[in-house]
Amino acid sequence: LACLRSLRMENLLRVQINKSDRGEAIDDFTYSEGFNPGQVWGAASDGFEYPRGASMHSILQSGSFVSKPVLIGGPATDFSGMTHCDESLAIRNEDSFRLYFKKQFGIDKNGGLMNQTIDMYYDGDWSKALRQLMSDVNYNCVERFILDAFFKTGQPFVFHYVMTLPVTATLPDKDAQALGCSGPGHGDDELLLMASPDLPPDQVTSTETALGYRMRQYWATFAKNHTPDAAWPAYGGPKEGFYYNLNASDTKAMQWQQAECDFLHANDLVTWKNMPCAESEDGVVDVPLWKPC
Repeated sequence: LACLRSLRMENLLRVQINKSDRGEAIDDFTYSEGFNPGQVWGAASDGFEYPRGASMHSILQSGSFVSKPVLIGGPATDFSGMTHCDESLAIRNEDSFRLYFKKQFGIDKNGGLMNQTIDMYYDGDWSKALRQLMSDVNYNCVERFILDAFFKTGQPFVFHYVMTLPVTATLPDKDAQALGCSGPGHGDDELLLMASPDLPPDQVTSTETALGYRMRQYWATFAKNHTPDAAWPAYGGPKEGFYYNLNASDTKAMQWQQAECDFLHANDLVTWKNMPCAESEDGVVDVPLWKPC
């Protein structure tokens, strides 16, 4: 920690934005300071060191952390945007769905857990089933776990949002949209929140602009008062599960993907549990499907 605190803020930020998975450093600093350019860096948390053998998941699960006000959420279906559209549209029948899920999780293609997963998600469209399943596995149920962990500490300022408004500029082509890839996709909430220059002005609708403005107001109010808006209820724990649905107009709702997340967590199918441990170099485990730290 002393070493990190001695670095300039600009140096820390430069390391954090090195997102390459090919080991390409963003500049000479990344190599010269001895950082691994293939590592994906997140925010620098000050004042905390991981206990040996611990992971982010195990720390949150144990409640052994300082609980602070949190505002957590994302797009309703991260896998419905441009990034994962082709991947989902390749799943056209039951066999391709079973093979995909087997490859992702190493479970029996024709076993009971696979059959239960299909019963939970399939409603006549295999591509749609995969998009929602993988959105839950990778994002929605991860958020649910974090929300529950903070709520259990007694933290009163825990807030959840789900963005259901598609962002025009990030939608796949019209043929893909017709097949169900209609957004919102991964990161679309951040684009609106930050009024990102990556959004061409001529492709941003007035509805999207208005939502982005409201989101900035919510976030600023939360930073100041720990409550984003008077109409936005606190999460309230798994039994209530309140969240704010961000769309053309914002509304209170509850228990987003509740049954699905209960099922996935009960069967250790939430991939976020596979987070690096202090003693591991190759990206790990507190999940039975993967080797332990």
